[in-house]
Amino acid sequence: MYIERTTRKTATKTHECFMLRESYRENGKIRKRTIANISHLSAVEIDALKAALRYKQPAVPLSEMSMQTGKIVGSLMVVREIAKKLGIDFALGSSRKAALCLWLIFARLVEQGSRLSSVRLAERHDCSLLGLKSFDENDLYDALTWVSEEQETIQQALFKTRYGDKEPRLFLYDVTSSYLEGMDNQLSWWGYNRDGKKGKKQIVFGLLTDELGEPIAVEVFKGNTADPATFVELVTGFGKRFGVSEVIFVGDRGMIKKLGIEALQQENFKYITGITTAQIKTLLKEGIIQLNLFDSELHEVTDGDLRYVFRKNPIRAVEVSGARNDKLARLRDLAQRETQYLTEHAKATEEKAVERVESMAEKLKLQALVKIEAASRQIKVSVDEKLWQEASQLDGCYVLKTDVPATELDVNSIHARYKDLAKVERGFRTIKTGLLEVRPIWLRDEAKTKGHVFICMLAYMISRELKTLTTGEETVQDLIADLNMVTELKITVGKETIVSLPRPPDKAALIAAQLGITF
Repeated sequence: MYIERTTRKTATKTHECFMLRESYRENGKIRKRTIANISHLSAVEIDALKAALRYKQPAVPLSEMSMQTGKIVGSLMVVREIAKKLGIDFALGSSRKAALCLWLIFARLVEQGSRLSSVRLAERHDCSLLGLKSFDENDLYDALTWVSEEQETIQQALFKTRYGDKEPRLFLYDVTSSYLEGMDNQLSWWGYNRDGKKGKKQIVFGLLTDELGEPIAVEVFKGNTADPATFVELVTGFGKRFGVSEVIFVGDRGMIKKLGIEALQQENFKYITGITTAQIKTLLKEGIIQLNLFDSELHEVTDGDLRYVFRKNPIRAVEVSGARNDKLARLRDLAQRETQYLTEHAKATEEKAVERVESMAEKLKLQALVKIEAASRQIKVSVDEKLWQEASQLDGCYVLKTDVPATELDVNSIHARYKDLAKVERGFRTIKTGLLEVRPIWLRDEAKTKGHVFICMLAYMISRELKTLTTGEETVQDLIADLNMVTELKITVGKETIVSLPRPPDKAALIAAQLGITF
């Protein structure tokens, strides 16, 4: 028996008919007869009848049926969709290197490792979703070089996609460093190591975000580049790069200094920054600010075109005072131990003991507040009460400096925008030690190093979007783990193999639904 499909056309419509028929012989000739008209059945039912007639059995033997879990697809599908939503997919383009960069972004989110580990990741995740068949670590290294060369174009495209004609005005900028493994990286050099890794060279990179903390650009510098120098390089030509004219930069007190302010003035940009304790003392000495004005409320004074916004944080004041007292206790403890050593060792000299205590005082930055003396083989630490009192007067006090007119931002807004720098710090934590682990860096070439840091920034953009899909105490890592449960299912029936996606876990289905994805 077999199923025969016939069609009949009329002036306005095509009619389709399905007949169940069988062939037989009569007087040596092949005849056929209709068993039933099955046109009323659904397409699925008709296909089932065809399969039953084809196998000639009520069912396929169990020995010829198998199911096997295939590669993971859930997490990559979601990352790909978010990349499209944020414009990353469009900004990178459609080349093979662009697809490899998307794979590097995905690998940075899922499994923070080397380029070789990113290649091995394709053994478990279906890279064909990005149009990739096979690649090795050399392909990924080439992709890093390519994305470094295209970084400026990509950043500008992302900026245009996100903001369109509504150009933002306020930008947050901060700098950090990251140590390197090995000594031969073209950008590595000795510098102030924020990671606390002694004996390791580093690179410096600055992150620029909008006022919400959304990354806009990242710049990588040689390891001994000072923070203010990175800011000058950022500001120069910034308006032309991103097509903005009215700009306010927010940077911490070590960032926007004399050269940076001059660069801002040349571009007609404004700024908000903090000033150092030494600069606060100068303002007090000049009478621009009075010490008795520092309290828990915000206050403002003006000096020409400059505005100073200041207050005293009582909680921070207690912390600073406590830290200073702890340092004094450590210094006195050392003096006591040195005295004990002098008592037990007759040949030990008082001069050497005093030198060691003075060295510790300098390290703790207490040398101006204390006096260290030796008498009768006893080391004593005394406090200059007047200087100690003066030092504590500014505990918890801070001053913000800006040239933004009061007609544009009031006192509370100036203060709030400066506090927004915490969003950049949060980005650094995610990129450096949290989800993305930019360090340690096992690269030598300058372009590849810059490409690696840029890939981490793009991955950070996606992680921020993923975070909006989490609930409660759930982390992005938890969300990715849920998505990794969505895998291909290979079903083999006889000689035919069908690849399909089974019903995903409820959590993964909910995540996908929020992005408009159907597994």
